[in-house]
Amino acid sequence: MENNKIQKFESGQLRKISNVISLTDRLLGIDYRSLNIIHLDDHSIVRQGLKKLMLEKFPNLKITGFSDNSSTLSHLKNCLHNEIIIDFIITDLSHPGGHGIELAYAVRLMERDYRVRIPIILLTIQTFRDLIRDAIDDCVVDAYFPKDKWSHMIEYIRTYSVKV
Repeated sequence: MENNKIQKFESGQLRKISNVISLTDRLLGIDYRSLNIIHLDDHSIVRQGLKKLMLEKFPNLKITGFSDNSSTLSHLKNCLHNEIIIDFIITDLSHPGGHGIELAYAVRLMERDYRVRIPIILLTIQTFRDLIRDAIDDCVVDAYFPKDKWSHMIEYIRTYSVKV
């Protein structure tokens, strides 16, 4: 009959339980902030795979995937017009209809109209070092990660996301 008893907890005990749960989540790398991310990659398997991996670390994540620049920019403009916050844009370097750095330049122009700044992450297997370095130096792209280092990108997002 012990299982049927309702236990009373003092506020200090509840705080300790909450701290244990919080510590466990941090050890597992789970982040419950709500993030809104746009992901552009022409390979659906990459979009789906990254979404699955990121949802494991950010359960409240909303990630919208696209395969070309025009639909991405259209969605972004709609979000900005409706004051929907986009926390990050993740793009591949090369895809049909343009490439990720062209997208980044277009985003930077669009941001001026709405007075916002969205971090743009380049996630690619491409190794055009000079092109990537120039885009970062010109503050067009905020970060670059090879696709096999996606876990580093997740840490970057965790570190540089501003939502609490």
